[in-house]
Amino acid sequence: MGKGRKRHTGDIAMHNGRLRAALILVVTSLSVHGASAQAPPALKKVYTNLPKFKLPVTIAPADAPKVREVVLFAKTPATQWTRQEAVPPATPFLLYQTKEDGEYFFKLVTVDLAGKSNPADLNQTVPDLHIIVDTKPPVVTGQFGHVGNGEPSVQCLLDDPHADKLSVRAYVVTETGERPLVPVPDQPNVFKLISADVNYPVKLEGSDWAHNKGTKLMPPFKSPAPTQLAGGLPLPGMLPPAGLPLPPAQTPVVAPPPLQIAAVPPPMQPMTVTPPPVQPPALVPPPPTPTSIPQVATFVPPPTVTSPAVNTTAYRPETPPAQLSQRTPGSRKLINTLRAQIDYRLDSVGPSGVGKVELFLTADNGQSWQPAGEDLDKRSPAEVDLPGEGIYGIRLVITNNHGFGGKHPVRGDAPHIVVESDVNAPSVVFRPIEMVPQQASIDIHWTAQDNKQLAFDPISIYYRSRSDGAWAAIARNVKNDGQYRWAFPRDIGGQFFLKIEAVDQAGNVARAESPAISLDLQVPNVEVVDVVGGRN
Repeated sequence: MGKGRKRHTGDIAMHNGRLRAALILVVTSLSVHGASAQAPPALKKVYTNLPKFKLPVTIAPADAPKVREVVLFAKTPATQWTRQEAVPPATPFLLYQTKEDGEYFFKLVTVDLAGKSNPADLNQTVPDLHIIVDTKPPVVTGQFGHVGNGEPSVQCLLDDPHADKLSVRAYVVTETGERPLVPVPDQPNVFKLISADVNYPVKLEGSDWAHNKGTKLMPPFKSPAPTQLAGGLPLPGMLPPAGLPLPPAQTPVVAPPPLQIAAVPPPMQPMTVTPPPVQPPALVPPPPTPTSIPQVATFVPPPTVTSPAVNTTAYRPETPPAQLSQRTPGSRKLINTLRAQIDYRLDSVGPSGVGKVELFLTADNGQSWQPAGEDLDKRSPAEVDLPGEGIYGIRLVITNNHGFGGKHPVRGDAPHIVVESDVNAPSVVFRPIEMVPQQASIDIHWTAQDNKQLAFDPISIYYRSRSDGAWAAIARNVKNDGQYRWAFPRDIGGQFFLKIEAVDQAGNVARAESPAISLDLQVPNVEVVDVVGGRN
């Protein structure tokens, strides 16, 4: 399994005259983000969710005999450089334990045989490493609203100083699994809900730059409460909208005193209160548990901006049993690639550690299992290449370093997760358009279909008046009815171009563009110039 995305080691060289020492940061769940290569100093921020990390030290063989010791210095924005640890040059690594989340700077100093430190003054040098330690997942909240023509929507909000806004995803949780929601264009982190979605819970998730993930399971859609009465007056206790004058002050009305009833009330009967059944809390995945001393260099670059219509989100386990946290069998994740990333969490790891993480695949609902590879670095996520389109069950098998565990799945074992792969885009073609002169409109016709199933409201239509111009939206996320009546703008000109997009439930997008379409709005005039007699 290719995991080049996960393996990346950052080497930072420190030149001390003729001596050269290198400090290499080794952590997991780490992301590099920050300074531009053109902005001095070229020091990037490194994000990690681990409070303890290993700093391997390497010295050129020719320089090692000249070095007496290597000293690590650290500081924070609020403190000065402090000496942390001094080790012989042959020491393979240094350990650093942070006391709390925050920013940390590191500098490596070599001391030669004469006792001379290089560099001599740390305040005149640039730090070698700038690390942001963040072990807390972002707080995810959501709010329902409306977009477009009153269509229901949900917005995901991340409360975190290092929030990665591009990581936000939303899913509707149905009986058959989670289905990704389509983002609303030009409205950050807002997702559209179709009519069928309002009956199901909505799951929101997002991460920070340190790869801490937060989730929020929201109840089915509930229309936001109105903020004003008919006529624009605010509800009691609410300020009127901006620009609306305050209502005139009303004379307070004093309520009459309550009536006094002289009759003797009947004796009070005992009341039996039956408490409502306790509902189990929503399953929200806890943040990833950092390991004490990571062993493999894992520099992970910042997330790449991808098309919002493409679903590449990996599954995160929700229910942690004894060893491997797994999901309820039968749940299904829909992806549009042949490579699945399985996000997992290991529990109850003993002192011998994890020896092996193997993956197995079934294409016949657990009747037979085939080995699908090994997660060599034994850290989430694991990647597996699927044989082709279809529905596959995936199961992970864990063995410790003493050889215990490692039981391969047999017939009838349930998968940890079920993945459905759909890599084929739907098809969409234009059919001849029709002018509707009486309404100054055009009927746009198309045919769209998919070998599996199109998304809900899968069609978006665009136009432009020049072949090299920007596309403007005519309609987004409309039903696949095969026809849309467009009241075109009167200043569109003599020709225009159309584009139509169709998306399936896996996020595959098909596009079709029309050739130039001529538009003639000129109405011919007629004028009678003469009348002559005809022949009998």
